[in-house]
Amino acid sequence: MKRNFINKLLASSALVLAGGLVSCNDYLTLYPTDSITKEEFWGSKNDVENVRNAAYYQLTQNTTNILTWGEFRSDNVELNKTDKTEYRYLQDGVLQPTQGMFDWSSMYKGINLCNEVLDNGERMVRDKVDPSFTEGDFAPIKSEIIALRALYYFYLIRAYRDVPFVEHSVDTDRDARTSKIPATPAADLMGILIKQVEENLGRASTNYGDIRNNKCRILQNGMYALLADMYLWRAGLVKNAKVKGFPLKGENGAELTVAQENALSQELLQKSVQYAQYVIDKATEDYQQYLLTNNIKPTDYRANVRYPLYRNSDSKSSIADDAYNMVFGIQYSAESVLELYFDGVNLKNTTIPSEFYGDGGSSSSAGNMVAASGLFNITDKVDVEKGYGKTDLRMVSYGLLDENSKSTTTPIIKGAVSSVSSINPLNTRQGPVSYAKRSNSSQNAHWPVYRLTDVMTIQAEALARLTSDDFKQDIVMVQSAKGQKSLNKRTAFMLADDIYRRNNPGADTLIEGNENFSLRIRSQKFEDDAVKNVAEAEKAKKFDEAWDARHRDYGNDAVRYVAAERQREFLGEGKRWFDIVRQCEFTYSSKNKTKGGLDWAGLPTAVRARLQSIWSLYNPIYVEELKVNGKNYGGSTGGQLVQNPAWEKYMPKTNNGK
Repeated sequence: MKRNFINKLLASSALVLAGGLVSCNDYLTLYPTDSITKEEFWGSKNDVENVRNAAYYQLTQNTTNILTWGEFRSDNVELNKTDKTEYRYLQDGVLQPTQGMFDWSSMYKGINLCNEVLDNGERMVRDKVDPSFTEGDFAPIKSEIIALRALYYFYLIRAYRDVPFVEHSVDTDRDARTSKIPATPAADLMGILIKQVEENLGRASTNYGDIRNNKCRILQNGMYALLADMYLWRAGLVKNAKVKGFPLKGENGAELTVAQENALSQELLQKSVQYAQYVIDKATEDYQQYLLTNNIKPTDYRANVRYPLYRNSDSKSSIADDAYNMVFGIQYSAESVLELYFDGVNLKNTTIPSEFYGDGGSSSSAGNMVAASGLFNITDKVDVEKGYGKTDLRMVSYGLLDENSKSTTTPIIKGAVSSVSSINPLNTRQGPVSYAKRSNSSQNAHWPVYRLTDVMTIQAEALARLTSDDFKQDIVMVQSAKGQKSLNKRTAFMLADDIYRRNNPGADTLIEGNENFSLRIRSQKFEDDAVKNVAEAEKAKKFDEAWDARHRDYGNDAVRYVAAERQREFLGEGKRWFDIVRQCEFTYSSKNKTKGGLDWAGLPTAVRARLQSIWSLYNPIYVEELKVNGKNYGGSTGGQLVQNPAWEKYMPKTNNGK
């Protein structure tokens, strides 16, 4: 009876954090200690699965944190509600450790749930607690949970840089408060996480048997995506690490030279490209199955793709944004690698209406943040360097635009609407657009963690960096589903261009005099694969000239080019600030400091002046955490954590004056 009660509390997305389960702000206690022991709780495979589900549920409770840490400091958004002074300080680059937005305990609750599964699952198999629960049953769960734990830590690293690494479960408040764990340097922790995920790739599941589990839990393909992303990030952390003040040590304990650090960075980027290729190959396989299942002929525009992205109609009259509707409306799309589940009944997505836009039934309104004015104010161009051009469907699918009212603010509606139609593809702002809005009372928008366009741009960025002046690689070899494949800087541009092309079906690729002509989007006869079969040297020359012209405004800076496409594609998904930080990690020098990353981010001069050090790009540690585990702070004994030096000046004084 007691176990049934606990199972209900931990069941899937309907999990309710009842008072009996939450005993402190630091960790989630999995069983009421006054009524059932730990050994009694962990008695069957169902218990393992329920706590695994709870670990996913806990990540859904962190979507506001993901936005706050990963987007709200960036040039994507502006404050809409002036009474939110904590957000104003955040955007102004004045981060105060007393603000609750820097409390990481909700993330560590999820990590502790992962650790509970790993610790107790191992024990149950070893002690044969449930004879029907074997090592073979636990192996794929272990693989999945190690990856989920790594994802939790990856969010923390991107937000705080150095964080405590907790590998085993904590069961009581007393244990939580007495386990004084120091922060592990980010580059080292990333190396540990990558190794753990890689070691468990072979045991990972490739199919959970139904679409919901395949999209809302981590499959082997999701582990590849996570690894591609983590390798890219670690490459930035280790590049010029000594110059940044974070010297690395080799296996022999000696500090690496700058040359060795940069050689390691190059190696990590190559790994990122390879893991991303695995995901792209799997998506290609799935897309071919989609074409067959839906009896789509080779002559259909949906079959005419280089990368397996949903295509929008080539019609020049009123169209729907099919790509948006499939990915964010119907959900569980072929492009989805991992998304967080919300059913709109037991578990509602409250982040979107509170932070961006909500339809309460009788009225709709913008939340705390709206889109930055520079993203949506260009209406007369197609190829724009920043924001959305006149033919970009994302202009109206991601932002609520009213041409007649000439509103100075643009609410972000990604996820707030389930479908977008009646768009003029030749000028997306002309004519009324039709929206199907989600009601706050049944908000069931899933939260995208990884989707195909994300992995494509991860690979594109890694390629762009490898072929830049930093590493000067002409080609990068990968193992693909069709054998060895060579990639280069042109591939990086192509990956970004294909995402742009699917979102700009009204752009013209043929007539240069047309006001909708786009240099970015090739006509079919100039496709890269087709060039291999062009005998006439003149045609090949014209192709190269067209390709160079399309990217000349970027000076062949493929990194910035890809970053601009990521900004367009992932608006409102909690990625832009992390992208800016990663760029700063890659480009930091003792002379220019963070200038190389912040300049193209479009941040105000005053904000950039406050963000000169690497540490200033990361969050402060919440003051309540330091009271428990701070070194020489608040009277705590044995504390290990030291405040981020960039924000030490905003720390409140304690009774002992420290």
